[in-house]
Amino acid sequence: MTDYAEYICPSSLTVKGTGTQPLTEDIVDYVYIGGLNEKSDPNSIILYDKASNHEFFGNVAKSGGVIEGIYGKPWTEKIKK
Repeated sequence: MTDYAEYICPSSLTVKGTGTQPLTEDIVDYVYIGGLNEKSDPNSIILYDKASNHEFFGNVAKSGGVIEGIYGKPWTEKIKK
């Protein structure tokens, strides 16, 4: 992925990085969970919003291709990592 806007939540104030800049927590708005493979549960979370992106809502991407919204405060306690 070469478009650094893909690493930024559209509703955050994070400044988009450039293609020559390393991907760091300063320019990425999502948390990635590695170690999954094709045998992993399709409900396994692979990506979610940083808690600082939203106070009462967060987006979660699952390995089966589903994107889900989680509501509540603190919403991060409602996701299984």
